[in-house]
Amino acid sequence: MREAAAGGGERLGDLRTLTAERLNALTAEGKVRFANFTASSTELLGNFTALSPLKQLGGFAPPALGGSGRRAVDLAVARLKMPQIPSRLRRARVGLQTALDEMLDDIGLDSEDLLSTVLERVRALQAAQDARDRESELTMTAEESRVLPVTDIAPPHRRIWIVTTAALPWMTGTSVNPLLRAAYLARGRAAGMVSLMVPFIDADDQELLKFPADRRFATKEEQTEYLRNWLRDANMAAEADALHIVWYEGRYLEKMGCIFPMGDITRLIPDEEADVCIMEEPEHINWYRATGTNWSKKFKHVVGVIHTNYVYYAAQDRVNWGANIKGPWVRGFNKLMARAYCDKIIKLSATLQKFAEDKETVCNVHGVRERFLQVGDAAADDIKSGKGFEAGGYMLGKMLWEKGYDRLWELMHASSERLGSCFPVDVYGTGPELDQIRERAEALKLQVTFHPATDHATLSQYRLFVNPSVSEVLCTTIAEALAMGKWVVCARHSSNEFFYQFPNCLPFDGEKEFSANVYRALTKDPAPLTPEQRRTLSWTAATERLIDAAKVTVGESKARRRELDEVAWVFHQNLGEGRRGDTVRKILQAGVVSEQNAYTAAAFGDMDTKALPSGGSGGGGGGADAASDDAEAAGAVVAAAAAAAAVGETERRQ
Repeated sequence: MREAAAGGGERLGDLRTLTAERLNALTAEGKVRFANFTASSTELLGNFTALSPLKQLGGFAPPALGGSGRRAVDLAVARLKMPQIPSRLRRARVGLQTALDEMLDDIGLDSEDLLSTVLERVRALQAAQDARDRESELTMTAEESRVLPVTDIAPPHRRIWIVTTAALPWMTGTSVNPLLRAAYLARGRAAGMVSLMVPFIDADDQELLKFPADRRFATKEEQTEYLRNWLRDANMAAEADALHIVWYEGRYLEKMGCIFPMGDITRLIPDEEADVCIMEEPEHINWYRATGTNWSKKFKHVVGVIHTNYVYYAAQDRVNWGANIKGPWVRGFNKLMARAYCDKIIKLSATLQKFAEDKETVCNVHGVRERFLQVGDAAADDIKSGKGFEAGGYMLGKMLWEKGYDRLWELMHASSERLGSCFPVDVYGTGPELDQIRERAEALKLQVTFHPATDHATLSQYRLFVNPSVSEVLCTTIAEALAMGKWVVCARHSSNEFFYQFPNCLPFDGEKEFSANVYRALTKDPAPLTPEQRRTLSWTAATERLIDAAKVTVGESKARRRELDEVAWVFHQNLGEGRRGDTVRKILQAGVVSEQNAYTAAAFGDMDTKALPSGGSGGGGGGADAASDDAEAAGAVVAAAAAAAAVGETERRQ
């Protein structure tokens, strides 16, 4: 019994194994057959759809078939299992089409009528949807592009304050251009509707800035009259009388070559007049500012115009400490200033860093005085009469290496080495590096004649202005030279792109192109300006560009990163508060403008006592409190660096 049972068990096990193997084989064969069937069916339907007019319906699928239609489909599928030859495939397609026709006949429909009806309905639905989309898009586009009225500064009832960091007789871009901008904005407005806010510096600072002996001022009233007379000399007498000029206390920081405001100067502006503010160099104005009211909270609309590439100058500074880190530091801090205090940023050219991408634009909002255009008109008449120019090439600018003198000497020397000689050039300007620049030119044996700084408009005798600088944001002297009807040979650089539209502008990349452009300029007469080109260079056109660039649309307003703006403002306000804030400024090389809060407390007499250094309004203090403040200040500086970097990184990731 046991043996029989054992034998039966073996046979049963063998049977199970054989059965499993057979089932696996059948399953595998079934999978292959099913895959072949699926592939054949897919190919059949694909070919049918490709040939059928129903393909025009896109995702349309034929309805389920029944009866004779199903049999016809089965027959077509069976035929597809046979060797695939074109004739059989065509018959299969015909069979499937026949099945569809029979099915439609069963329910009383014609396939062509059905297709026409479906297509007509689909087209109607699509047309209706397209119309709704277009209407919605137009509505959205119109709304998004609508200019917010508060940002339109053109109407004559708008009260405009222009705040800048320099004043004549210092002949610099932030003194001349804001004065002319204010004068042109004053046209068509009632007297006093445009205010120019400028720094008044004491006799010591006037000496440091080398004001001419006959142009030094003991009072603000004297300098006010000087500004008005300058405008009158520029044939703008009406504007000179209409312009409201307001002075704030400033100090010249020799280490940085800049004037900075002392105290919270927003207090000098009556609240009822705080409508539109145009800040010339908003980053410069606010770097070391005293704690006080936020410009963008005091005014209805604040526009910042960026003049200077401070990141470039900071990175090039090899005299003062930290040249390698100052560039990134200044870049980050500039972002904080733009975010904290401006509603719109206007960069004069694309060479500048990114400040706040959601509210910045690139636009040349500067022009040239009418006097330069008149010189150009006279030059065109002289060329037409055969008189022409009396002199060749010249360069004009402050005597700093950053102004491009090193590159000009290199280009002239390379040209002399390659060609055996080089053109002579006259150079006009003064500055701290004059001796070094002169010595380098003499060492290279270049034909350079040096002259003191002079009014550019008096240099009408030259036919060619040379400027290889790449440190400028927008070179005013290039615009003036073009207006005077001269050739201009300048570096091919983003700061000069605005000038490429003028045929007398000859940009260059290297020494060979530089030499070729100079040769052309010295041997051919420049083309006279057309009326359109002449107007483009004018302050009238520049003012129109400013008004347009200052506008903010609904779409731009929605895209604005207000949370970053608020963080930047709160951080900068806290960083500069009280005695600790004054210490922070000292660490950040503010020098004579460090004690902002102490100055504000003394000037206005209503600051909290913690703003005063412990030794008095001018003392340095001492003891445990001072040591604690110094420690806090050092930590605040580190926090400032981190905050500046964080704002930049946050914007980069968006």
